[in-house]
Amino acid sequence: MQIFFYICVLCILISCGVKSDKKNLEKNTIAEEALPTKKWQESDERIALVLGLGYTEEHFVHELLSVLGDAFGLDEENGLIYPLLFPDDFVYNGVKGRISSLPDILMEKKLRAVYIVGAPEGTHRALATMQDKKETETALDIPVFSLFPQDDVLGIESGSDIVIDFGQFYSPSPMSEEGGLEHLSLVPEILHSLIKKESLFDRNFSSKEKKTFLEKSLGLAWNVETSVDLQTGLRSKNHFDISLIEEYSDAKAVVDSLIIIDKSTNKN
Repeated sequence: MQIFFYICVLCILISCGVKSDKKNLEKNTIAEEALPTKKWQESDERIALVLGLGYTEEHFVHELLSVLGDAFGLDEENGLIYPLLFPDDFVYNGVKGRISSLPDILMEKKLRAVYIVGAPEGTHRALATMQDKKETETALDIPVFSLFPQDDVLGIESGSDIVIDFGQFYSPSPMSEEGGLEHLSLVPEILHSLIKKESLFDRNFSSKEKKTFLEKSLGLAWNVETSVDLQTGLRSKNHFDISLIEEYSDAKAVVDSLIIIDKSTNKN
């Protein structure tokens, strides 16, 4: 009789232990599911993002890096995006604020590409230096995308794989009434779209193929045209003007359209 009693007690204890383990497992599973999942993988490669004058305001930088950090990860967390704000982050050999130090700063990382937004004066000379050095410094032999440059246009075109500006009639005045750049709210999604497709870019693309690359990267919300020199009438080989199609004339519409495009792309 005593043996039967002990067996019953043992069965009850085992049953309670199993239930407890099951509850703990369920709790752990729920906790793991509640943790935010990263959309990106850690990498030893980087994409440099240079932000020039007009693109370093604190709120804008925060919004931009939130979008790009969420999608690709930031350098500080072993993600892809390596932000460089001009002039504050341009410190080399104790000298601060010189765009000429760009090649040296870029060589400190293993880079896949560099995106320059609002290239400050003198950037074209830094890009020329990169071109001169790339045969001996392979780290500098990377695609260069220049968006909305404020430097010498021909020099920027010469040193970049692709140059992007807003169409002449899309934003006739670069400054809003508040004194800020009108298109700032669009820049995060433009960069997100371009960086997302960066791996599909081939530096040997023809001018037509570069235009097609931009059209596919930006999606249906944007019109892409080859830039034309107003004085000579000559078409650029790598400079393109983008304009938001009328029905997508606000930043939210751009985001919504890009989500739709992304879903349709994934289905294919």
